Amino acid sequence: MERQEEHRHFDQLLFFVVIALMGFGLIMVYSASSVTSMRDMSDALYYFKRQAMWVGVGLLAMFMFANINYRKLEPAAIPLMILSIIGLILVLLVAKEISGARRWIRIAGIGFQPSEFAKIAFIIYLARSIALKQEKIHDLVKGVLPDLLLTGVLFALILKEPNLSTAAIVGATYFLMLFLGNGSLLHLTWMIGAGLTLVSALVFSEGYRMRRFLAFLDPWESSQTSGYHIIQSLIAIGAGGVWGLGLSQSRQKFFLLPERHTDFIFAIICEELGLMGESRLSCFISY
Repeated sequence: MERQEEHRHFDQLLFFVVIALMGFGLIMVYSASSVTSMRDMSDALYYFKRQAMWVGVGLLAMFMFANINYRKLEPAAIPLMILSIIGLILVLLVAKEISGARRWIRIAGIGFQPSEFAKIAFIIYLARSIALKQEKIHDLVKGVLPDLLLTGVLFALILKEPNLSTAAIVGATYFLMLFLGNGSLLHLTWMIGAGLTLVSALVFSEGYRMRRFLAFLDPWESSQTSGYHIIQSLIAIGAGGVWGLGLSQSRQKFFLLPERHTDFIFAIICEELGLMGESRLSCFISY
């Protein structure tokens, strides 16, 4: 028998898009954070250098996993899932509270979020579990409930941080994986109903979540409190217009828009590059 060599297809266009997005991200992180870095760290490149370090780590990880057959990850699915649950428990016990939440664990000065690791481990685990249960995937008790219970455990641990958005992503991940894994349409339908009901109840069960939701609907009603971020981001987007103010020319980054180099960096991109720059970025991301 002739030895068949494994041929790997290298998508050059996808690789170019990923590298281009990384480079663009570095540029915009520097532009959005330079003022904050200078004020807080006396170094305009502080956040840029941190981001560049993680870009380097990400590239090394990308090249490493690109040369690993994904099927070889199957034996690691359960150990990774166990590590994820341990990490999610530890973050609740030992993590320092930041802005009312416990999400980061720091080791030797390097911080990471167990919930981010858990999302990857969860996908690997589900891929293995659903593949092994194809013959009984339509059986509610044997095919759905075991993974649904695990989803509930992860959801509850992440929600406790609290981090409703990431918890909701975990729930949506199971729904999508079950759909792709030939799950029952009946099961998927009631999951949608139950999920929307649960998330709605959780939003209105906490005052700060409800205020954020209402601020999204009408930010000017609470312009100096929960609606402030949204209004300032809209001002940035509007100031950019079609062509933008120019790279590094943002005015909102001068301490008017909070979280300008993290959660609200998209507003800075729109302000500096305008609608045309944002549209090109969207095309890259859509690819």
